Parts: sequence; C-alpha cells; structure tokens
Amino acid sequence: MGMGGPGHFGCFAPGASLGAMAMCIQLNTYHWQSDTMGCFILLAMACFIPLAIALTLPSDIFSSSNIASCPFSRLPVVWMAAAAAVAKYADVFGAMLHDPRVIRPVFNAALGLLGINAVLTLYLAVYLPRIVGIKDCTAWEAYCPRVIPTITVLGILCGFLLVRSLWPVWGVLTPLVLGVESLGALFSLHFIPWL
Repeated sequence: MGMGGPGHFGCFAPGASLGAMAMCIQLNTYHWQSDTMGCFILLAMACFIPLAIALTLPSDIFSSSNIASCPFSRLPVVWMAAAAAVAKYADVFGAMLHDPRVIRPVFNAALGLLGINAVLTLYLAVYLPRIVGIKDCTAWEAYCPRVIPTITVLGILCGFLLVRSLWPVWGVLTPLVLGVESLGALFSLHFIPWL
C-alpha cells in the first residue's frame, strides 16, 4: 500500500514514465504482500502459540503430586508466552508509545479508564482484605456494592476505546492483538502470591 496508501494513483499521473509506473506497481505489490504476510504470521502466532505450548509441555510436571510444590498451572504460562510473542512481533509497546497512527485522545481516555480499573481492582484485592479485614469476596456486595458493576462498565468501555484508538495500526487484527495481550496480563496475576 506504499507510495501514498490505498487508492493513490500518483504514479499514473500524466507524463509519468513507464519505468516509474512499473516501480510504483512493484512497490505497491511488495507492500501488499509484506502486510498480508505479516497479518498471517501475527494471526498464526496469536492462535497457535498457546496450543503449541500446551501440547509441548510435559503433562507430568503438573501432576497432582507436584501441584502443591508448583505455584502455577499450564494455562497462565501458555497465555503469558503467547502475549510475549505477539507483543514482540507486533511491537505493541512501540506502537502504543510512538506510532503516529494511534488516535491519541481516544487512547489517552482508554488509559485513564484502565487506571481507574486498576485502582478499583487494587481496592478489592489489597485494601479490603489487608487493611479493612474483609477476606470473603461475598461481603463485597454489602460493603461496596457498586464497585464490580463499575469495573465491568469501565472495562468494556476501555476495551472499545483501545480497539478504536489502535485500529489504524493493526486494522482487523487489533481485537485479536489486544485480546491476547489482555489475557496474558490477566494470567500474569496468577503469579502474585498475595492476590
């Protein structure tokens, strides 16, 4: 899609040489093929890496006799590995920080909602059990009944805003990339012993 993006016909302007037209067609074909190949590779990594890791890990490592000594199961490791592979290949953090195609006001609003969700989650996971002494999560309904619905609504809105703000970077694959990254982040909490 190079040389001005899709629908750009600058190389077919009147007076353009045949060599310039041929080079423009080759560049557009090359960029289209590399973008398509990148999409297929990213899709394959996001879909098949968790499956491949789950199938290659020996099952006796996570047997019932080793579960007490092993602080993790197979699923969190698989999702964290998939999230790391997708983040490396898609350059997720570089795109979020430096890519000019990101819609910054929408992205900043999504980050604000994500921050509010993180604070509310820490309130439920750390403040209530450690400081207030409410260890049972069923008591949240009586002590703070609006926190869970607020987290849910803000999380859904944050997801939509993140997809919208990053859509120009990855296109149709944006929900897939963000889904794998969010599941990897969610399952990484499995390794924090006090949560």
